[in-house]
Order: sequence, then structure tokens, then C-alpha cells
Amino acid sequence: STVEGNSKQKRKFIFRRDPRDISTIWFYDPQLEMYYPIPYRNTSFPAVTIWEFKAALSKLKEEGRRAVDEDIIFDAIEKMRLIESSAVSDTKKARRADQRRRSSSAKSVKTQLKNTALTLPSEPSEELSFDEDDEETVQPFDELLDMNRYE
Repeated sequence: STVEGNSKQKRKFIFRRDPRDISTIWFYDPQLEMYYPIPYRNTSFPAVTIWEFKAALSKLKEEGRRAVDEDIIFDAIEKMRLIESSAVSDTKKARRADQRRRSSSAKSVKTQLKNTALTLPSEPSEELSFDEDDEETVQPFDELLDMNRYE
């Protein structure tokens, strides 16, 4: 897509993500001024935080994996979660990470539900205009007049 009026200049689009749940990215439509959710290509994968994703990538890099795809990444995340869940009773850090994942997934679901209610405005918004006649009706507050007396 190109910028209107200039066929050589490419148009930039805005995408956003919630770091607590990267299973959905949000596309902003500048014409309608609304965000639209775009889920994973394979929606059977679980919701993942950006921190879990980065940890899985670094773990795979440490193992010497060069060719990495979705399946390998989610297998690594699943292995990390299994190790973490077995260690939950042993370490405070693991218990906190488990709680953070649970609370962030609940928050992100609430955010997604709130943001997916897409409605179009019933009428186009009117632009506000300024009439010079309105200037005569504006009166200052009494407090401002009192403040000017003391200066």
C-alpha cells in the first residue's frame, strides 16, 4: 500500500502486542481508527509471554539449533514449563513466575474481550467550529478576578 497522493512512498501500518500474551497482535486501521486482533497462525498453541518466547529462543541457541520454526519454539516452551511446574514447590522464583503467567493470562483475556467489541460509529463525528460571536458570552471566573487584584 502507498501513501495517498504519492505512489512511490510506502505507507506504514501500526501493529501492537501485549507482552503478557503474544498470541495476538493488534492491527490499527488508520481510516476507521480501530484496532483489529490477529491471532497466531496455528491457534492450538498456548498463549506465551514475550519473556518465555525470548527465553526459549536463547535456550535453543545455547543448544546449537540454527533452523528454528514455530513447532520447535513451542516444544521448547512446553519443556520449560514442565521443568518450572516441577520446581514450583522447590523455589520461590518458580512459584512467582507461575503466578505471573496465570495472572497475566487472565488480564490479557480481559483486555482482549474489552478490545474486541468492535463497533462502528452511528454517525460521523462533527467538527467543532468557532464563531466569533461566542467570544462575547465567555465570562471569567470570580476567583480569577480576585487573584488579579492581589498581584
